[in-house]
Amino acid sequence: MTVDSNAFVVECDKDAWYIDNGATTHVTNRRDIFRTFDTFPNEVEIRTANGDKAKAIGSGTVDVETAVNGKWQLKTLMNVWYVPNVIKNLFSVLAAHDKNEVSKFISEPRSCSLMINGKQVLFGARQLGAGLYKVALRIVVPEKAAEVNILSPEATLQLYHEWMGHTRTSVMSKVSFKKNLVSRWTLATRPAKAVCMGSFTD
Repeated sequence: MTVDSNAFVVECDKDAWYIDNGATTHVTNRRDIFRTFDTFPNEVEIRTANGDKAKAIGSGTVDVETAVNGKWQLKTLMNVWYVPNVIKNLFSVLAAHDKNEVSKFISEPRSCSLMINGKQVLFGARQLGAGLYKVALRIVVPEKAAEVNILSPEATLQLYHEWMGHTRTSVMSKVSFKKNLVSRWTLATRPAKAVCMGSFTD
């Protein structure tokens, strides 16, 4: 997925959200706001037109409130990607269009609006030459956030090795790769003795 280059520009307000017309999914750098969350089974990267890259950990749902005409409306963002190294939180217009066929995004030099079924549900504003529109949006942080686990391929391999009763690496290779738990490269290059010193190795 490609996002606006401004996503990697330093921004002091971690709670601010910005509209990105090119992103295909919503993106956040906060792990504490997810009501539901699923970790990606394989490594996923996002990049900008400038070539910057960042790793996406997984995706889930985030509850928000949007301000329209002085009133706050409760909404839920679906399929929000968690990308720790992205500086700005991004609202994807394309994701909103995909979820709502009867929707329209209207932009002017200093403001923008998202309309769904003829009703305004989102408002954004910017200064001329200042980059992305800043959305009038605030996060509804859940009382108990969804658990977000960040494991390296090696840590994932070790975890499943222990869950499977300290089985041999040949068995790990067949089962783990078949179930898409870890990559074949990780299993092939990791020394057998490094899995667990107290287990049987091939």
